[in-house]
Amino acid sequence: MDSFESFLRKLPKMDVLLSSSAELLKRWAHEQVREALSSVLEDIRGRILKGEVQEVEVETVVKRAEEVLKRRGKPFVVSAINATGVILHTGLGRSVLPRSVVDSIYRVLCGYSVLEIDRESGKRCSRIERLSGMLCELFGVEAALAVNNDAAAVMLTLNTHACGKEVVVSRGELVEIGGSFRLPEIIAASGVKMVEVGTTNRTRIEDYEKAVSDSTKIFLKVHPSNYKIVGYTEGVPSNELAESAHRLGLLFLYDLGSGAVVDVGEPTVKYAVSSGADIVTFSGDKLFGGCQGGIILGKEAAVEPLRKNPLYRALRLDKIKIGLLERVVALYLDGRFDEFPILKMIGEPVSAAKRRAKRVLRYLPPGLPADFEIVESDAEIGGGSMAGVRVPSFALSVRPHSISEDDLSRRLRMYEPPVFVRTVRGSVLVDTKAVANKEVKTVASALTAALSEEQSD
Repeated sequence: MDSFESFLRKLPKMDVLLSSSAELLKRWAHEQVREALSSVLEDIRGRILKGEVQEVEVETVVKRAEEVLKRRGKPFVVSAINATGVILHTGLGRSVLPRSVVDSIYRVLCGYSVLEIDRESGKRCSRIERLSGMLCELFGVEAALAVNNDAAAVMLTLNTHACGKEVVVSRGELVEIGGSFRLPEIIAASGVKMVEVGTTNRTRIEDYEKAVSDSTKIFLKVHPSNYKIVGYTEGVPSNELAESAHRLGLLFLYDLGSGAVVDVGEPTVKYAVSSGADIVTFSGDKLFGGCQGGIILGKEAAVEPLRKNPLYRALRLDKIKIGLLERVVALYLDGRFDEFPILKMIGEPVSAAKRRAKRVLRYLPPGLPADFEIVESDAEIGGGSMAGVRVPSFALSVRPHSISEDDLSRRLRMYEPPVFVRTVRGSVLVDTKAVANKEVKTVASALTAALSEEQSD
């Protein structure tokens, strides 16, 4: 039997591959074709070392290089199927927008739209006024604003009310959010000095009050939605912190993070507002169920100065996000909670996920080189929300015969549309918690194609 080294030596040389790539060179630049061929060769070398590939023909390499070149010309942001079991998957865009919202915004995307012109007077107006009014109505607040994400909402608030001054925050709430952005860095970028109080697991109201100086402007509370501290813990309730801040002449800022409107196990926006916070901030694309955005709610005296900060113009929303958020808020105002896919996924019975997993299995043809089993699974909310909350689900476990679970996962990701799964101890788990009913056949087709490719290797 030939060794790995023997198979590696038999790989086509670059000059041979280029001489066989005349058609590719007519459509792409020489360097682009060369890079694509090199990429394919590198992938094949890795698979040979894993024992997955043996002899490779020149035509095979050229064909795969063509596929690489075609993919490079396509948009990166495309639709995907989420079979990971993570409902608010940050890498896959977090919230799924309600279909009625998407349908309604379609015409806005295809032409001109009303953004900063009052239709009655014909004069210029603020682009955010309509959305602000709707948010005020939904949450019963005096003023509202929206920027491009929750970190921006916190930054704008701190910079406006405490630039060059101090903000007091518990050590147990110094969160790190997605993409390695950390709260202390956001505070520093706001031009504000952070004063840490308490310990990681225990902070008392006395800790906040002892830290107050002539430079203190804000008490900041951050809901740690992406982690939990359990055991010997103590924190300060938001209403108590608000009362203390106001007694000391300070602003109380409550960063809620996930933005739940209905009770799904997280503090809701109305709860945060009712606690006495001057400003509440949260994300528009987590449990709120909309697009990326940072919502700012609160008392008029606290929110209105944010509009005059030059940072606000740099952080403001465009027409698409404003249009999307207006329509999302309108659904909440109409009580149409059942139109939010995220809320449906969280609240649906586990039996629904089991039915979808069984349907995927039924659509697979016989004879595929893998072992299949319907198994119980633990999904999660994700997106930095409801940490530690177990979401019962079901998955189709796929254990391929001749390739690794990582290679099968890669093939599923390269399918059109891409299917994202998770791997566990030699198996691929196709968790159906976040798979739509209409996507079941596509998942089965992706598995069939990926495992059939194994047979052709």
